[in-house]
Amino acid sequence: MILTKNGPFAQTMTLPIQRIHAKPRSHGLTMILDKGLGMYELSDLLTTGGAYVDFLKLGFGTSLLYPADVLRQKLALAKTHDVIAYPGGTLTEIAYSQNNFEKFCREATEIGFAALEISDGTISLSERERTAMIATARRSVSVVLSEIGKKNGSTFSPKIMARQAERDLAAGANYVVVEGREHGHSAGIYDNRGEIDVSLFEEFLDHLGPESTTRILWEAPQKTQQVTFMKRFGSEVNLGNIPPNDLLAVESLRCGLRSDTLATAMCFSPQNVEVGEQRE
Repeated sequence: MILTKNGPFAQTMTLPIQRIHAKPRSHGLTMILDKGLGMYELSDLLTTGGAYVDFLKLGFGTSLLYPADVLRQKLALAKTHDVIAYPGGTLTEIAYSQNNFEKFCREATEIGFAALEISDGTISLSERERTAMIATARRSVSVVLSEIGKKNGSTFSPKIMARQAERDLAAGANYVVVEGREHGHSAGIYDNRGEIDVSLFEEFLDHLGPESTTRILWEAPQKTQQVTFMKRFGSEVNLGNIPPNDLLAVESLRCGLRSDTLATAMCFSPQNVEVGEQRE
């Protein structure tokens, strides 16, 4: 499916970079960070750009703060647009630390979540615990994401994180999310200015198998980060923690409709792009 097939100017022009993968997609995924969208806001977002949203993450444990009927309505609305909704990893960490993880997984499914995220951004998990949590989540939902990296600014060890990603995928995770937080700085591969630490980034990739690399979802809330990843991997790179208001702007980047990616749309070669060269 070419996304502009039935859109305006469909008979006049084509997208510089074609996005031809219909949902459910296996790559070129976009995850929106929902910090408390109301029903009308979410409806407007999905009516306008639902075709471009793959995951909706209800972040910050906000799922606990909704009236139950409102939460169910939001999740049902996401489902009608083929959007996979899941609670952020912090909520699973809380459930696990309170010894209620298995029950939490069941209730999350019953209320309408279509995926779960396993993380230890705040708590500490052993390899055995992490593997067991992924297996438990898989018994409740068909899509499981794991997240690697800490939220407290701890040093990102490329070799350790790559091994963790490989183990999570082997344990049954569909995708591995690289921590970038809401703001996109001082976490994971980002320095305190939001720029990619090139040495950490490249070493992390060196320790990943080629197949695993395609199953990484990079949290990249900032435009310069999004552009860098697209120039490095192509427009079908998986990106997350995208602010709702930036959904169409990110899709425009993917399609070569913005100067940042239009310039290379016809001669794209990921290997020739240095990470970190994109700057405002």
